[in-house]
Amino acid sequence: MLDFIPQPKKVTEATGLYAVPQKMTVGVCGWQFRPAAAELLTLLGVRGEVTICGKGLGDDATIQLNAKLQPEGYRLTVSQTGLKLEAHDARAAAHGLRTLAQIVQQSPKGKLPCVKIDDWPDFVDRGVYYDVARGRVPTLDSFKKQIDMLAAAKINHLQYYIEHTFRFRRHPDIGKGAGPLTADNILELDAYALERHVELVPSLSSFGHLAPVLSLPKYRHLAECGADGNYWSLAPALEESYQFLKELYDEFLPCFSSKKFNMCCDEVWDLGNGQSAALAKKLGKGPLYLRHIKRCRALAAKHGKKVMMWGDIVRDYPELVPEIPKDITMLDWAYGRDVKFNRVKDFSATGLDTYVCPSVNGYGCLFPRLWESAVNIAGWAKAGKRYGAIGVLNTDWGDGGHFNFTECAYPGYLFGAEQSWNINADSKSFWRRFCKLILNIESKEFLDAFMELGDLAQPGFWCWMLLYIDPGDTMFAYHKTVVSWGRNGKIIEKKQSITAADGRRCGPRFRNISRVLAKYAAKPGTDPHKLLAYWIYSVDTMAVAADKLAMFGHRGKDTPAKRKALKADYRKLMRRFEKLWMARNRRSEIRITLDNLRSRMKAL
Repeated sequence: MLDFIPQPKKVTEATGLYAVPQKMTVGVCGWQFRPAAAELLTLLGVRGEVTICGKGLGDDATIQLNAKLQPEGYRLTVSQTGLKLEAHDARAAAHGLRTLAQIVQQSPKGKLPCVKIDDWPDFVDRGVYYDVARGRVPTLDSFKKQIDMLAAAKINHLQYYIEHTFRFRRHPDIGKGAGPLTADNILELDAYALERHVELVPSLSSFGHLAPVLSLPKYRHLAECGADGNYWSLAPALEESYQFLKELYDEFLPCFSSKKFNMCCDEVWDLGNGQSAALAKKLGKGPLYLRHIKRCRALAAKHGKKVMMWGDIVRDYPELVPEIPKDITMLDWAYGRDVKFNRVKDFSATGLDTYVCPSVNGYGCLFPRLWESAVNIAGWAKAGKRYGAIGVLNTDWGDGGHFNFTECAYPGYLFGAEQSWNINADSKSFWRRFCKLILNIESKEFLDAFMELGDLAQPGFWCWMLLYIDPGDTMFAYHKTVVSWGRNGKIIEKKQSITAADGRRCGPRFRNISRVLAKYAAKPGTDPHKLLAYWIYSVDTMAVAADKLAMFGHRGKDTPAKRKALKADYRKLMRRFEKLWMARNRRSEIRITLDNLRSRMKAL
């Protein structure tokens, strides 16, 4: 049986095999499919000629336009006599080839099973939102590999979250020492993504979340508040704030071919509490917020961009929803498993284009909370489809400095890719299919270890982030709270206190998971994307956190020898962290996490 990510809408497997000739003739109906034909030859590993197809000409493979198919839809037929790909457009042809690539992966060399696949997406836009503002900026090569992997899963929309990690020539102090992206970097990535039918959409904090900028002496006067050192939001009462945004937009937005722009404007906690207090009293905080949105929209329009914005602040002022300009796209986000997902209709029912925005749940933890993420992603996708959302934007945040690596987020990325393509895909089999198709591992031992990792990672902050907590903190004290654990891929809630017994129970389990992952990572032909070294590091950090809990938790056993050993473990983790980070990322602000680990080690 063939497996796919994402699962196609209709798969009909037939008997027999197609013997791929060493030299093929690929017939296309027109110039727009020439790149797809070249990709087909590369995919099959054969030489060949690309020509214009015609009835009775005997082409080994054909790629033809079929405008009757769904937008981005394709029909792939493999028979004993050849290959036929019908596509709604060039993007759809690329999707069909990505499906064919997975068939090739599962087939003996030179042979393909006979099959017919009819497929199309449930959402127009299927995206990933990647945080490069919390300390870690990948290398260009890593960005490109990420684009390749996402495109292979039929993702067509990608945003990089930026607060300060872009080099502004008019404002050179912004991002200094943070490894910022340059205009040349973005132009190169934009072109690279377009070649793979991925739209790179600009995203820049334009209201709140500007502490890395507003905390700089040159810009403090633009902050809404700041007397307490909390430079968070721009002051909307200052005309200079908009001149500042204009200068940022003038350098940033022309780097992108996309006609979209995410101006963010979320979590403006200090709105109207500082320099804009008098204006907020006069207008009301909600109308003041809406005024800022419209000003940003006008600035972006000068660059031919239509804006998107996170929907959280508008939810605090629901009376504003009818007043939001209809060309603004709302990004409705919430990241738990108990979200009222149907709330998306609050925006979509008013005629506003809307994306549902789940999360891979990798923030504030040492390995993503996979089961939490799966419920969140699937819940949003189903509600979005039901209530007319046009897109899914799956977020990957790095709050606090990125405690785990991008490589740990790929199960969540691809689960989101599948759900945004096909909301009826089989969620239960996804993890097995991920191991098979992405890691090239088919093993019950490995799958069991992977599922156990998901189970143990579920508590997230309440357990394993103790690695970043000092021993005397109340987090180690006995106090009951609701903690969620995983059990065979399902979430079980328990009211309990996290104690030393949990550390003693989980530490050996983490070490066994690490052993199994390392065993399969070492096998030839496995893990082609080299994800597992990063997973193993995350598992080992949780094992050390478990040891720490066993020492300092309720009824723990703390001895000088154990403290010495724990310090040694911290040193090893820091060395491994730096090595893994530098293999795929700029140095950027690695100090955030390293300083945090070093401080916790010194507190032992």
